[in-house]
Formats: sequence, C-alpha cells, structure tokens
Amino acid sequence: MPKEAKASAWPLRQPAAPPLWEIAYDPVSILSNEVNALIRAGRFEEAEKACRKLLEAYPDEIAGIRRSAQLEEARGNLEKAVELYYRARDFAEMHDGFDAEVIARYAGEAHRVEGRLKQLRADRHHAQKSGSAAKEPAP
Repeated sequence: MPKEAKASAWPLRQPAAPPLWEIAYDPVSILSNEVNALIRAGRFEEAEKACRKLLEAYPDEIAGIRRSAQLEEARGNLEKAVELYYRARDFAEMHDGFDAEVIARYAGEAHRVEGRLKQLRADRHHAQKSGSAAKEPAP
C-alpha cells in the first residue's frame, strides 16, 4: 500500500472539546480568571467590578454567577454566597450543556457554605451563652 493511501485512510477526529489554549484565552475565561486572581489577592472591590463586567458582558454564561458566589464567600458574606451558588445551580439546570455532575457541584457548594454558616451561628450562640454564664453571679 502506498504511503499516501495509508495516510489518507487514517481517521481524522475533531477533539470533543476545544484545545486548552482556546479555552484559556476566550474572553469569558480571561475575565473569569481575572476575577479569581483578584479574589485570591484579597482585592475584593476590584473583583466586584470585574464580576459586574462579567455578568453584564456575558449574561448567558454561568461564570459571572460562580465568581460572584466565590467573591461573597471570600468576603464572609456567606448567606449571599449560598444564594448565588443556588442561582448557579438553577442556571445550570435551565440551560443546555450542563450535566448532572455540574449541577450537583453547585448544589454541593451551596450546602458546604450553608454548613459553614450554621457552624458560625452555633459558635456565636455558644460564645454568647458562655459569656452570659460567666457574668452571672454565683448562688
């Protein structure tokens, strides 16, 4: 068999997903990664501006909701973070392209933050009870 015939018989396949270099440089990913870097650097005001830009420029993408949830969690606004993680879950349920694993991941993030919030409330309650017990006079 000639070399050319063998080469042309080789099945050419398109990758299931775009190559990494295309994913990393699309405008949504660039802005989303910028928000993530700002959050990690503790530059929350700048991260919030970038989140707003992400949400306004790409309302049909989940990235803005996800990054907003992460920002609120980093700020310690856990109730808002829970709300946003649930919003991301709802977005994923209502739009094509999200499988059950992704939907479950957002629900899991909401549950994880709810657990933190519950623990913080319990700790605060315990601290208040301990503080008031120490102030009570002995019988």
